[in-house]
Amino acid sequence: MEENISVVVDTSVWLGYLLPDENIDNECLDWLEMVDRGSTKVICPVLLPFEFLNGLSVCVSRKRISKEIAVKLFRRFRGLMINYRDVDYELVLKLAIKHKLSVYDSSYLWLALKNKCRLISMDKKLLLAYKLEMEEINC
Repeated sequence: MEENISVVVDTSVWLGYLLPDENIDNECLDWLEMVDRGSTKVICPVLLPFEFLNGLSVCVSRKRISKEIAVKLFRRFRGLMINYRDVDYELVLKLAIKHKLSVYDSSYLWLALKNKCRLISMDKKLLLAYKLEMEEINC
């Protein structure tokens, strides 16, 4: 893997990384270790904290974690070195329609494409859309 690059990391990876009963694949872990070492910069859409909080709220309502654990996990999440960016809403909508994705997922896709960087996700549909867009760009 390259050093000193930027990646876009979606909510599925952050929840998988921080929740005690979740697992993420080794490739995602490798990227997060590069982030920890400072050799990779993370950029995410400004909606990420809301999505992360929603994931924690769902976990509490399903009794996977306690309210106290949810608060601790959010504090840990807020301490991560994430660079938040705005998105082009119209282009995000176009990507969502084109790939039949949520607008939320499309915001990560758009950000990765706009910044010419890798998209890290555990969402197979989102990764497929990223792959198709990259192939289209590289034609």
